[in-house]
Amino acid sequence: GTYQALTGARSCDSCDFGTATKEVGQAACQACLPGTFANRTGLTSCYDCDVGTAQPGNGASFCYPCQVGEHEDIPGQSSCSLCERGKIAAFNGTVTCEDCPAGRFQVSSGGSVCEPCPIGEYNSQPGQSSCTPCAAGTFGNDTGLSSCFECPIGSSQSASGASTCEPCEAGSYSSTPKAVTCTRCEAGSYSNVNGSTSCTKCEPGFIQSSNGATGCTACQPGEYVVNSGQTICLLCTAGKAINEYNATECNECIAG
Repeated sequence: GTYQALTGARSCDSCDFGTATKEVGQAACQACLPGTFANRTGLTSCYDCDVGTAQPGNGASFCYPCQVGEHEDIPGQSSCSLCERGKIAAFNGTVTCEDCPAGRFQVSSGGSVCEPCPIGEYNSQPGQSSCTPCAAGTFGNDTGLSSCFECPIGSSQSASGASTCEPCEAGSYSSTPKAVTCTRCEAGSYSNVNGSTSCTKCEPGFIQSSNGATGCTACQPGEYVVNSGQTICLLCTAGKAINEYNATECNECIAG
């Protein structure tokens, strides 16, 4: 911890800041190597930089704290390491980088802030470098989601990465959540409003022969339908007749 560079000296001098020597009879002290420091005089060896700090130079009397976005968990280092993608260091002197929480991400190394997943995307696991688009049949209407929402009944969404679900158009319906597409009403039924969760059967006296209908058609005079949900009208049989629309039965011809 001491030296003397001059001849004829009466005493030895202490090693200065940033230097040290563990040998006796030295004419000079050695500068501390990168990753070490000497913050007082007369040291026989330099100290390792603590975790969370580093020193790139020779002859240092202190170590620098790792900057935001960096970390160091090994003592005696000459530089700090960048946080990996999906992790951050929000403060100086960080020892271990933190995982971005679910719903957030960091695409770059050396990050100090996790970004929220954008609308239409989610992230269910910590430590991620990207977010995942919401699957078809689901949606994300806010940022920072850890999961997407299922489309409610009466709606659907065929695209991924959606922020909303579309209500089923008239003539179609959705009776289960998370529908990718709405189902067309079957022949004999109809839906006359958007967002239907079921179709309505045509009433007796009315029919619908097509799929995806928004209404039913009345049976013509001379025709009838007894039951609901029918696709064709029946003709009155011989000996019977009806001169009304949407009839549910035919009348017997009277005597005379």
